[in-house]
Amino acid sequence: FEDRRKRLFDSLNTAEKSIKGTSLEQSDSSERNRHFLDRPKVDKKTETRHVMKFRGRESIFKRPEAPISQCLRPRRRPDYQVNPGKWTKYSLDDVDTSEHTNTAAAFAFLAECEQRRRDEKAPGDEMEVEGEPAEKVVFKKSTKLRRAVEEAQKDCSTSSEDQSPKFRASKVVMPEYVIGQAAVKKDRKKKPQKSAERGKELKLDHLFEDEEDG
Repeated sequence: FEDRRKRLFDSLNTAEKSIKGTSLEQSDSSERNRHFLDRPKVDKKTETRHVMKFRGRESIFKRPEAPISQCLRPRRRPDYQVNPGKWTKYSLDDVDTSEHTNTAAAFAFLAECEQRRRDEKAPGDEMEVEGEPAEKVVFKKSTKLRRAVEEAQKDCSTSSEDQSPKFRASKVVMPEYVIGQAAVKKDRKKKPQKSAERGKELKLDHLFEDEEDG
């Protein structure tokens, strides 16, 4: 029984391998073959005659121009092998170089370039600094600050003068009042006591009247 079952499965495997593709693929291939057979045959002579009519004429379909690298044929050998006289061969086999020496040489070159740039930028300034003694730094008030202080003082003086009413062109002009600005207080001077002296004079008047009557 085991031998029969094994033979049956082997025959199924061979049958599956012999049939290529699924049933759907087989149906598609049969339809393609049928369409190919149904297509009408074209005579090659008539096709070549149709093409020969346009030979020698300028076509409306132009081929794009290729870059110059594709137009030139690539050289099989490099130029230093074809023309060795144009080239000079250098070798560093006899030079003792290492990563450390290369780094040191690069930093030295950069420092030299930086120093050269500084010398070219201000050669005269350095000579003046070396020859002349160092001067003391004197700090001065800026002109803008001085002008602001002078304008503030002028405003204060004009405001004190303008506080009294003035008579201009038959009109009384009152002093300008700014909101938020405190009024400048004036120092009130003590007036002379003229009223007391007048009272005394009035009190002594009756004496003069009595003398006149006598």
